[in-house]
This record gives sequence, C-alpha cells and structure tokens, in this order.
Amino acid sequence: MKRWFEHEKTVRIFGEVILTLFTISALIVLLIYAYMGTFTRYWADDFCFTQYLKTSSNLFSATLNLYNTWSNRYTTMILVGISEWFGQKAISYLPATMIALWVLGLTSLINQIKAAFNLPRHLLSSLLGAFALAFLTILQAPDRYQSVFWRSGMVTYFAPLVFYAFSAGFIINQACKPGLPRKQRSLIPALILVASLFFLSGGLSETTLALQMGALLVALAAVWLFVHGENRQRYLALLLTGFISSSVSLVAVVIAPGNTVRLTSMPEHPALIKLAGSTLRFGWDFIWLSIKSLPTPTILTLWLAMLLSLDFFGRINHSETRYKTSRLLSLIIIIPLIAYGLILCATAPSVYVYAGFGYPVPRALFPSRFVMTSALFLDGILLGLIIHQFLPQKTVSKYAVINLIVSLLLGATAFYPLMSAQKELTTVPTHQKFAIEWDNRDAQIHAFKANHVENIILNRIESPTSLKELNPSPKHWVNRCVANFYDLKTIAVFR
Repeated sequence: MKRWFEHEKTVRIFGEVILTLFTISALIVLLIYAYMGTFTRYWADDFCFTQYLKTSSNLFSATLNLYNTWSNRYTTMILVGISEWFGQKAISYLPATMIALWVLGLTSLINQIKAAFNLPRHLLSSLLGAFALAFLTILQAPDRYQSVFWRSGMVTYFAPLVFYAFSAGFIINQACKPGLPRKQRSLIPALILVASLFFLSGGLSETTLALQMGALLVALAAVWLFVHGENRQRYLALLLTGFISSSVSLVAVVIAPGNTVRLTSMPEHPALIKLAGSTLRFGWDFIWLSIKSLPTPTILTLWLAMLLSLDFFGRINHSETRYKTSRLLSLIIIIPLIAYGLILCATAPSVYVYAGFGYPVPRALFPSRFVMTSALFLDGILLGLIIHQFLPQKTVSKYAVINLIVSLLLGATAFYPLMSAQKELTTVPTHQKFAIEWDNRDAQIHAFKANHVENIILNRIESPTSLKELNPSPKHWVNRCVANFYDLKTIAVFR
C-alpha cells in the first residue's frame, strides 16, 4: 500500500481524477445557475429597451435614439437587439449563454497566462480555475438576480466581464504569439480588434468603463516596469490602443445628449475632495463588509487557489524554474492594493452621480466582486507557489506523497460547491413562481387584446429582488413601456 501511494504515476492519475470530480462539482452549481436563469422574464427596463427597438427602423437607429434621449450606454442596445433577434423566449437563455461564454473566456485567459510564463497549459486545471472564479463570483454577488439573470442588469454589469476575459487573453496571445519573425508580423489587425472590443465594452456601463481604464493603466505600468523581453513593445502597443479606445468611449459617454434627461433628478455633483473621500470610504466598506459577511467564501477562495497552485506546480516538480520568495511576497501585498484601486474606479461613477448617497446599488457591485475574488485567487496561487518551493525536493517519492495529500485536500474541498448546489436548488421554486405569475399575466394580456381591450387593469404580482413592477398610475414609466410592448393604450395594476 505504501508503495502504491508513493508511486508518482499512480498519484498523478489519482490527482487527475480528483480535479475532474472538483470540476464536475463546480459545473453542477453553474448549471443550476443557468437553469435558474431560464425562469427570467421581462422586467422594468427590459420593456423599455424593446420599445426603442420596436419604434426604430433598425438596430443602429434604436441605439442612436437611446443615446440621444435617455442613456449613454450605447452598446447596451446592441446586445439587447441581438437578444431580440431570437425572439421573446431568448431572454430566458441569456444567463446560461453568458455564463458559458465567461467560463470559456476565463479558461482561455488562464491558458494564455500559463503560456506567457512558459508553463504547461494543463487544460483541466485551467478549466477548474475558470469554473471556480465564475462560481465564487456569482455565489457572492450582492444581487445575483439583477446582475446575472435580469437582462438589463446583465448586459450592463456582467457582459463587460466576458469582454475583458476574451480581450485580455487575446492581448497576451498576440504579444507572445509564436510563428513568423516579429519584424514580419503586422500588429494592425490585432490593434483594430482590441480597439473595437474596448470601445464596445466601454459603452456598457460607466462603472465598468472606469474599471476598464484603471485596469489598462495598471497593465501598462506593469509591462513598462517588469517586461523587458522582445514582447514588451507589442504589449505596450496593444494595451495603449485599448486605453486610447477606452478614452474615446469615455468621451462618447460624457457628451451623450441623453445624460441631460437622466441627470435632471440627480443631486449636484460633489466637489473633488468629497468625491475622493466618499469613493475611498465606499470602496473600503465594500471590501470590509465582504470579508465580514462572507468569511467562508473568502477563506475558501484563498484555500482553493493555494491547493490548485500546489497541485499544478507539483506536476512540474522537475522544473528548475525558481522564483524569489521576496518578490512573491511583494506581489501578495501589491495585489490587494491594486484590487482596492480598481474597486475605487468602479465605485467613483456612482459617487459622482449620486454624491453622498453614491454607494453603488447591489447589482453595480458585481464587477467589484469579481475584482476581489480574482485578487484573493491570485494571492492563493502565489501562496501555493511559495509553499511548493519550500517543500522537500530530494526524491520523487516524497513529491508523490505531497501531491497525494494535496489531491485529498482538494477532494475534501470539492464538497463545498456541492453543498452550495443543494442550497441553490431550494431557491428554484421562488424563481419558478415569478415565471409562472409572469406567464399567466402575459396570457391574460393577450386574451384582453384578442377581445380588443386596450386599457387594462390587472392584479399586481411580486417582482424579483425589488425590480420595478407595474404601478397603479398608467403614466408611470414602467407602465408606459409595458403598454408599448403589448401595443396597448394604457396598463395599470390595482392599488
């Protein structure tokens, strides 16, 4: 038995099995989230966006109309329009589509990062890392329904994260891409694509645009200070293009005519000192409250990343690559500071618009949640690497025993996603209830229309997570959007 446990090949196979089981465990939770998303229906702003499409000749016209009359988020209408091409039921499958694309983008990004550091790609560990990041972020979302399931919130605060995953992976790939000699390779197609991606993602939300520009500045500084090889110029060119494109996006967002309408009911913008003070305080509040209210997921993120790091570097234990412990410890300190800075970037737009009441609404904190989860995950990876470098390296059998212990710990940790899956299943009836009530009312409205009734009063139904529901007044903005959606004159609910 002892020889079996110390046999390197056998332990590696056992480790692969554990990673596969953990991946399946995390996948189960994400599939439950995707299933819950199938109960999504039109709520509040969804009706209004569809109204713009119905009253416009084409998607470009609808985007321009929204930009001129209400919202500076010029890309939002494009994504909503694409959804509408597939019919009304498509809104129920958007959460699953977005989660799948995000996992794909994160997996590709992790593989590109490994390639940039000349590390084996090992698809299974990359896939598990992507599943873990997606699961832990969605699990801790301050308002999961409005950020992940509700279409209007999803395209504003979730879609940008999908853009970033693919954009970052593409930049790393193009900067480190092997093949033709560097002098014979043109960067122009890549620069055009990067500029397009960041301009589009910049038009989804002021919150994520500020985060985007902050992240690009951090990346530019990191490349300028620490990258000295032949890839340096390519990184700088690609990142600078992304930042310039984001700056153009910022100009488009600031000068949007629709801002005048949206900001009329907002308080006066705070002075610079007050803006900075409130932003610093709110950003710190988010981090502190997250740790205080979500201690288990916080610790789990560090623990899981550390185990994955130990497992991954244990697979390449014959590599002579060593990293200075002092440098790794410095990164462990710097990463949370960078994360705090990026969270401040995502917080500042809300403070600017709402002044002292500008703590971001829960759905707008979803990007900040991902930043914090990623920072914890990166710190866990570095901690695992430090521990790995201090482990005994004399014999293959000792490595096999250590790898076995790591695999067993990973196997024990895999129960957490399964417990989360069980808990999430208990919320499915609530989502079903929302969908059934909405479908019944939809059928009722169509029945009234079939009888040529154009002024309708219905019973109120409960909307998920405080989303705006129909009002007793037909003049309320939600009522007007719903009436236009169904081609009615007026619609209201009983008091």
